[in-house]
Amino acid sequence: LLVKAGLAEARARIVAETLTEADLMGHTTHGLALLPLYLKQLESGNMAKSGEPETVQDLGAAITWDGHYLPGPWLVYQAITLATERAVMHPVVTVVIRRSHHIACLAAYLEKVARQGYFILLSCSDPINKTVAPYGGLKAAYSPNPIAAGIPTQSEPIIIDISTSATANGLVAQKHREGARLPYPWLLDSNGQPTDNPSAFFDDPP
Repeated sequence: LLVKAGLAEARARIVAETLTEADLMGHTTHGLALLPLYLKQLESGNMAKSGEPETVQDLGAAITWDGHYLPGPWLVYQAITLATERAVMHPVVTVVIRRSHHIACLAAYLEKVARQGYFILLSCSDPINKTVAPYGGLKAAYSPNPIAAGIPTQSEPIIIDISTSATANGLVAQKHREGARLPYPWLLDSNGQPTDNPSAFFDDPP
């Protein structure tokens, strides 16, 4: 489907494998459930079908790319590949990607890197996607800003993937589609009161 939508086969495979890995890990809101959205974004041009990330700055151990809204999973894969190559020369390597498209489930990228003996830390934010209100506030000011870490050990790697908000947008949307309630009052309604009703996410203010 991704190839038919215009992605090169190698890029489509990375995107598909990332979404599938998320499902296998139990993160179904950030797995293949995202495929219809990705296909629509490719069709509309909001997700770029071709091109390469532009190197804005390269200081060896610190690299900044402009992703030009290329597929997020493919960009992250390329960034991790570069970082692991550079880690031979530098104790810490940081790759920052601006203007990436959605990168799916952060946990899906971690195990392979951690099994190579590397500690990997991923974080992301979307300044345009304002869905989270600061503590004590009502107006949404920033995105859920997830953070994930893959930690190598002598046996199985430790995998951590958390949202810095009470929940993720994808889970709220899923519960809303299902007509179900959230497990806890993780949202604020239009009056600033805690609620477990996912419909509150779509009210104004959210």
